[in-house]
Amino acid sequence: MEPKKNNDLTQRASPRAVLAFFIVLIVLIVGGLYVWGSQLTPSDLSDTENRVTYTNNEPETTRANADIQASAVLSSSDEVSAIEADISSTNITGADSDMDSMGAELTTFESQLR
Repeated sequence: MEPKKNNDLTQRASPRAVLAFFIVLIVLIVGGLYVWGSQLTPSDLSDTENRVTYTNNEPETTRANADIQASAVLSSSDEVSAIEADISSTNITGADSDMDSMGAELTTFESQLR
């Protein structure tokens, strides 16, 4: 009888060794990501150079200020009767014309961007 050859290719790694290898690999990857993340500067995290900011330089109209003051009188209650009273007291008579004027301003703004 011939002795069995000890061939490295035919031997298989135990499942515990494979599991330990993957655990060590995951720990190294997570540690590397942590170190890389801690070396980033705040300027790397936010790309403020490429942002376009738009500030509204138009003054508020007296109607807008009146609408803001009127909304302050609304009830903070969540009772149905209080909500119904708030809805009935809300003045929306100029909402359609306001929406039309906002749409016209947006169209003008979009045409300026092109």
